Amino acid sequence: MSAQNDSRAQSQAQYEKMTGTPIPRLVLTLAAPTVVSMLVSSIYNMADTFFVSQLGTSASGAVGVVFSLMAIIQAVGFTLGMGSGSIISPACWAASRRRTPPAMPPPPFSPASASAACLRWAGCYFCPP
Repeated sequence: MSAQNDSRAQSQAQYEKMTGTPIPRLVLTLAAPTVVSMLVSSIYNMADTFFVSQLGTSASGAVGVVFSLMAIIQAVGFTLGMGSGSIISPACWAASRRRTPPAMPPPPFSPASASAACLRWAGCYFCPP
């Protein structure tokens, strides 16, 4: 019973935060983890580029290409993650109101799985053995 009450209190606190906080402050608060993640990734890649550039120009060029590719993959991942959250949240809320678990995984997992399979195929196809 205590865990259920804690869960309800947590849900109520989250609801009050989402409905009571001014929108600009809420957006900045919710966007901060993604921004920090991308910043850390960029700093890591800059440091990686610095050390790899000691090996030569072709190695440095390869790191530059991979950095761009990684940024694109990360952007697609964030897009699928944000869209999935927008679709999954109402489904989970409705399930919690009915007190039953969702019957099957929500549809956004299908595009995420399909894009992961396409990236895997492209990596295996275009890279020499």
